[in-house]
Amino acid sequence: EEILLFSDSPFEGMVSEMEEIEIQSLVRRTVDLLKATGREKKIDVDFRSHSNLPSLLCNERWLQRALENLLSNALKYTPEGGKVEVAVNLSAEGDFVEIAVKDNGIGFCAEDLPKIFDPFQRGRNASGDKGIVLGLSLVKEVVDLHAGKIHVQSEVQKGSTFSIVLPINKSLGEKGGEKAATDFTNNYHSVNTLLTEKD
Repeated sequence: EEILLFSDSPFEGMVSEMEEIEIQSLVRRTVDLLKATGREKKIDVDFRSHSNLPSLLCNERWLQRALENLLSNALKYTPEGGKVEVAVNLSAEGDFVEIAVKDNGIGFCAEDLPKIFDPFQRGRNASGDKGIVLGLSLVKEVVDLHAGKIHVQSEVQKGSTFSIVLPINKSLGEKGGEKAATDFTNNYHSVNTLLTEKD
């Protein structure tokens, strides 16, 4: 269902729903939604955030869905008594926000990492579960549509860290949500080029 929704949704539709949000509140709300799942498995869920984060121009509904997928996967594939950490940080230059989800679960094989965001690719450590792969494909598409990048570090039986890096739109306060959304569309490709150069 998620992939069909994205294949049927034009990029312009995503941008038209962009609005200024407090990213710290969005991430905290997502963590709170899934804490009960962590308690059921006796998994410690820790949330940390930079104290002075700027607002971001985002599609709140889809960004929250992407974060829910990452956190749900972390909880699902972390053993009872494990730990999941969620952190929100600001880059040293103040132009990017990073959202990291870290677990000490089953992890991914090194040879699977380059393709884990591809639709219908199945990591050999996922015990035949296609859900984790479909969820990661959606996460990648949401991040791409926000002109962001997603990185993963993982080791088998030691865990994974997924990091979402999102650019901060400096013009929000001056131009307002509608004009900023137009600027976001116009600058999409140039921002992605900048992010690639930072890799």
